[in-house]
Amino acid sequence: MPCRILTRSHLVSRVYKSCIADSSRSISASVYKFSEKHVFEALKAKVQEAPGIRVRLLMNDGTLDDENAQWLQELQKMGSKSVEVRLWKEVKDENFQKLHSKITLCDGTAVVGSANWSKSSCQENMELVVILRDAASVGTLEKLFQTLWDDVHAQPM
Repeated sequence: MPCRILTRSHLVSRVYKSCIADSSRSISASVYKFSEKHVFEALKAKVQEAPGIRVRLLMNDGTLDDENAQWLQELQKMGSKSVEVRLWKEVKDENFQKLHSKITLCDGTAVVGSANWSKSSCQENMELVVILRDAASVGTLEKLFQTLWDDVHAQPM
């Protein structure tokens, strides 16, 4: 049975940090916004600890500020070819404009819900997070992530 967390506290940050820390093979995430320093520090520690771990991060281009861009560049430099970052380029001529999904995949665990990797999601907002570990659900979300990753709007940083 999935674990659900509805919270206004720091538990969302703990969920993401735990998922990252427990990974040994891969971390894939699609988030609208990435501005939570604790999540960045967890990723940085994991890349240092497990140099070959595959990390793929996809986020909306319009939400990235200079500091967050520096974090992503630092992760890419540390991980050499094992850390990839793509930015979703907003489109104005289709039925949607932004990438707004929140999917984190870590070695057979999926975290989905309303929470971004942002300070407001991890420290201020009431958020819903669902943790899934069953192979069928995680497999479906892995395919969805791959579809987003391969989309023409997902451009290398």
